Amino acid sequence: MSHDGIPLNSGTESKKPVPASVKAEVYDRAKGRCESCREKLTRSQGEFHHWGKPRVTPSAGTVQFLCPSCHKTYGHAIKVVVHRGLLRKWKETTIVRLPVRKHPKRIRAVPAKKPMVKKKTAAKKTPAKKKPAPRKKTSKKSSRRSRAWFVPKT
Repeated sequence: MSHDGIPLNSGTESKKPVPASVKAEVYDRAKGRCESCREKLTRSQGEFHHWGKPRVTPSAGTVQFLCPSCHKTYGHAIKVVVHRGLLRKWKETTIVRLPVRKHPKRIRAVPAKKPMVKKKTAAKKTPAKKKPAPRKKTSKKSSRRSRAWFVPKT
């Protein structure tokens, strides 16, 4: 049961717990960030998602460190069933394990952040911009004759 009284695994297969040594290895690999959205998290804020089948023993290769919103998106869905009786209706909420599927490649490998280094560049002088040539002034008569709707008198 979760802290809300919602059953964590409503399926028939029993889920094996993630060992503390695997959690430590996965947290170190993720460098304290969600492996999906890269949000900075403490170990207690994040969740360890085992993306293999429930009966497979969790290892560092099959466990991801995710924030709660990414864990819900990639790992589990909340299912709300509304029951209707004669006199009243009530809701039953369960967390359903989504079918095992491959996640996007960006989740599996955590990219190493490159240090931000500002490069010193020499100040370059930019050439002065050339002014555009002035337009020729045309009389109103010549501009009227060039229009298609204007028909000269004959």
